[in-house]
Amino acid sequence: MSLSASEIAQVLEELGCLEGARVRRIHQQDRQTLLLRARHHILCLSVHPRACRLHLVEALPPRIPATDFCQLSRRRLEGKRFAGFEQPGGDRCVRMRFESTPALSLLMELTGRHANLLLLEDETILGSLLSNRSHKRRLLPNHPYQGLLPSAPVQPRPSRFADPPSVHIAAHYDPLLQTWRRDELLQSVTRP
Repeated sequence: MSLSASEIAQVLEELGCLEGARVRRIHQQDRQTLLLRARHHILCLSVHPRACRLHLVEALPPRIPATDFCQLSRRRLEGKRFAGFEQPGGDRCVRMRFESTPALSLLMELTGRHANLLLLEDETILGSLLSNRSHKRRLLPNHPYQGLLPSAPVQPRPSRFADPPSVHIAAHYDPLLQTWRRDELLQSVTRP
């Protein structure tokens, strides 16, 4: 299960340590995960359909060659400083702002199977980590960003993670992801 809105808010409090830090390098862990490395911290941004999350990690995990979106993010964001983190509407969405003109931001929608990570210049989409999966919004390059559709209010759940949340989030999701990868490999081998 992906992070809830209240768990995202808990992580954003911890990410205050990144404000003013310069993005030194952007890596791609897998098809659905980017890692933003600053001097003393590494930020994991994952839009895995079963495990959408953002959190700090201790060390760089194994990586894959950069996709087009990772390369675009490198060109536009490396060397820029984090200017702030917002959770628009308190929903499962995070905007990471960077010090730049024109304004650049990474917008992360942590919405399960429709999750995505978008690079915006002002409010225009430059690219996305995954192809557009929304049937109701046009989340395409060179189009204006359309925010999440309002959802019915949900009762806030208590967080599953103690402070600091990043350590506990990594400990929770890492074994799940390894199990899912193993299961996918077994299925690909045993499929006719």
